[in-house]
Amino acid sequence: MDLLYERAKKFERLLGYTYKFTMGRKGQKYIFEVNFMPEDFHHLIGLKYLRDIECLNGDREKVFLKIINKEITYETISKSFHFTEIENRFNHFIYFADLFVDKNTIYRYTQDLSHSKIPADFLMMNDSFGDVLYVFVIKRKNEDYYVCDSFFPLDKLYYEKGQTKLTVLKVEETNINTKETNVIFLNSNYKE
Repeated sequence: MDLLYERAKKFERLLGYTYKFTMGRKGQKYIFEVNFMPEDFHHLIGLKYLRDIECLNGDREKVFLKIINKEITYETISKSFHFTEIENRFNHFIYFADLFVDKNTIYRYTQDLSHSKIPADFLMMNDSFGDVLYVFVIKRKNEDYYVCDSFFPLDKLYYEKGQTKLTVLKVEETNINTKETNVIFLNSNYKE
């Protein structure tokens, strides 16, 4: 199976769901609900850095559909002069969809504390898949939902350093079509 197609198909499953995270710290409750759009895939997997591959430019949703239809393949993107810049992220992206049904450590994110230019409201960290993986979450423009704005494995910077760690109280998965909600995680000390 084509490696790019494989990652796109796993991401495509997320398009039908939202994930609501409820966290707490010192009596304060924090909630964010993430949804996914086809165009999110482009940035999350790092395709924006492959500027020398012309078919990746333009409408990001159309690029995603071309990947799903196998018109753009791993062979296509791996020819980029810049592919080595995203290769580690690409390899770890196979786990991205699994992060939402796994146990994560979540932080209230303050950009200045990490010496990073990544804007985010929350930072999800997961080490279940052999390496530390980061997902930066920020509120979507003009929406109630949040978006996973950046994803990558640990490189040189520990982004969680100095951030406020939150206690995960509840994680819910909702099917967009059926509106059926499943509780993925419930902290034994959490009372609604």
